[in-house]
Amino acid sequence: MNSTPAPPAGAANQPVSPATSTVGNTAGTPANATAPPGRTLASLEFAVTTLFQEPLDSPLMRALRRNGCLHFMHLLSYNENELLALKYDAPVIDQYGVDTGQTQLTQLERPHRGTVRALLGYAYLRQNVHCDPITPINCMHIDVQAFLNYQCSGDFIVFNNSSLPQPLVSKPDHRTPADSFQKSLKLDPDTYPTLNTDEEWDSFHRTFCSTARVHDTLNVLDHSYVPKSVDERDLFQKQQAFMYTIFLHKLQTNTNKSLVRKYQVNFDAQQIWAELSNHCTTSAVADMQASDLMTWLTTKRLVKSDWTGKHYAFVLYWLEQACTYNEVATDKMADSQLRILLRNAVQPTTCLRQLQNNSRLLSAQTGKSLTYLQYIELVKQTALQHDKAMEGKTTPSGNRQALLRDSYNQDHDYINDYATPDFDLDTDRRTIEAFQASSRRPTRPRLDNATWQQLDDQARRAWHQLPDAAKAIILKGTSSNPPPGPCAA
Repeated sequence: MNSTPAPPAGAANQPVSPATSTVGNTAGTPANATAPPGRTLASLEFAVTTLFQEPLDSPLMRALRRNGCLHFMHLLSYNENELLALKYDAPVIDQYGVDTGQTQLTQLERPHRGTVRALLGYAYLRQNVHCDPITPINCMHIDVQAFLNYQCSGDFIVFNNSSLPQPLVSKPDHRTPADSFQKSLKLDPDTYPTLNTDEEWDSFHRTFCSTARVHDTLNVLDHSYVPKSVDERDLFQKQQAFMYTIFLHKLQTNTNKSLVRKYQVNFDAQQIWAELSNHCTTSAVADMQASDLMTWLTTKRLVKSDWTGKHYAFVLYWLEQACTYNEVATDKMADSQLRILLRNAVQPTTCLRQLQNNSRLLSAQTGKSLTYLQYIELVKQTALQHDKAMEGKTTPSGNRQALLRDSYNQDHDYINDYATPDFDLDTDRRTIEAFQASSRRPTRPRLDNATWQQLDDQARRAWHQLPDAAKAIILKGTSSNPPPGPCAA
């Protein structure tokens, strides 16, 4: 067993107080006052006592000092082989456990070497993953808890068991948010709806905002949004340019086109949207739309001349128009008013009229009236049950048209009128009103079916060529009594 005499008091392997710390000079030359913190003995003591939580006279500190390690930057320079070579002067203990006063060189234990390696791995993580490298300036400001957490993490396990360590987390993308937005963007105006008239604002607004959310451009549609950081401003500029292009293609009314041209210099899509929203919801246009909606809500009924679709679709359509009215109108309608209007709208239908009678009876028995929301649910359920019961009972339109064509083919317009559209929730209100206007046209003069069947093709063609006024005169003559014969002399 090789042994060496115990070092004299004050030897170099004893702890050195910060007041007498030296840097890179074993002769005791005072440290340079301008040296960065990472090149002072205090930084090494910080690593050992604060990060490693070891005393200054620990085997680790003695091994580092014996190996010439004088500061934090020296500590980061060790590789695995050099850590294995670290030794310290350990006291020799006899068989009775008594210190003999002698020392022997002993390899630094593995836990101590692992602690130093943990610091190397943490420095690697800070540099390559967090993009926050440890420097000679900030090395004494390392967060202790963050370092301890790293020692228990999978990142350190990978680092400690790899010759070429790779962190468990991927290296972050250094692209700015604006770069990421530009790279992921696919400019396709067709994904957005077109605003052809101001009356389409409600459905246009709903679809447009939904699409903008997918494209992560809702900030442009928020008039109060103001970007703060440089990255946010760069991103917002690109979002503005993108949405301006969309507005250029999709805002087709004269007012909207003038808005787009107004901001063609600075591409301020945010202001375009703010003014467009104001125009469609608070201006005279909104008042006219509210007036039209009120007319529709108070006059339309669930009858064939007003609605050709299913009962449930009518109820949903009516509720959507009511919701739109309350969004654009200055004076909102209360639930009690809406309930009365809905009741009047469905009153012509037997099953829904019976629902009203049942609800009155229920209210009389319980002493509580149904709320508007409860009434809506009952109307929906009743309409669904009616539609379900009517499935398969209606002759397909093609068969009906063929039957009409065979039996009463004297007026092609009549056949076209009979092929009515099937309204649903997506039907535009103008389409419904156009159908209602056409269904109110006066009935054209027609021959009865028995007479029509007696005519040959030439006579039928001659009938088609007659103006309606002439047909009316002929039909009037056939329906009246024949003129009296000449008087007898």
